[in-house]
Amino acid sequence: MPGYQEVLAAYERERPLYVELVGHTVVALQRAINTAGLHTLPVTGRTKESRSFAIKACVGCRYDRPLEQITDKAGVRVTVVYQRDLHTIVEIVKRTFTVLSIERKLDALDYDRNGYLGTHIQARLTAEQIAATRTELDGLQFEVQVRTRSPKARGQKCLTPSSTGRLPTCLSSSSDASTV
Repeated sequence: MPGYQEVLAAYERERPLYVELVGHTVVALQRAINTAGLHTLPVTGRTKESRSFAIKACVGCRYDRPLEQITDKAGVRVTVVYQRDLHTIVEIVKRTFTVLSIERKLDALDYDRNGYLGTHIQARLTAEQIAATRTELDGLQFEVQVRTRSPKARGQKCLTPSSTGRLPTCLSSSSDASTV
């Protein structure tokens, strides 16, 4: 297992490629969403900071080859306004990139729990995208997080049906609350 300084130096050498990868990913995904005519918050991206990567790699001795095993070096986030658009965005991601895996966080919740309902998609650029950019980006992974706006912005109790079995007004499609 490599030490902290060794991991830090190695990741600092490859980090600029991930910065570039995030840039290409954000542009491609925003373009695909705009073409589909969906309304989302702006697509955002981030590259894991070097120090954060080195700490993750070394704490707990979980990684023998951290540069290969840690997959959250590059991330892109799409925030949809409506839950119904989550599936559409996932389909857009599948058409736009090479998808390696999809994890729906909803599937991890017990039936009686509220929580994070986003979807995480592990992906790579397509061969066409790599040909249009740099071959050094070939094989680099990124994660796309697709989520709705935070339930905390609306108030957590807004997610729970009232004792009358009717949806709270904030979730109903009209001022007339719908029955659950």
